[in-house]
Amino acid sequence: MGVADKYFKEFATLVTTDTAKMDLFSDLDGFDSAFREWAKVPNDWKPKEVKQ
Repeated sequence: MGVADKYFKEFATLVTTDTAKMDLFSDLDGFDSAFREWAKVPNDWKPKEVKQ
């Protein structure tokens, strides 16, 4: 079993309702917004793509 599989299996045991899922993603959005404001990173910023 891969690491991602283990993560999602564990995630499923912690977040069992749609309300809990929405609360989690709302918290992540709030953190993203606060971090971007603190770091002065615009919401539409994307990393530069490097072509090899």
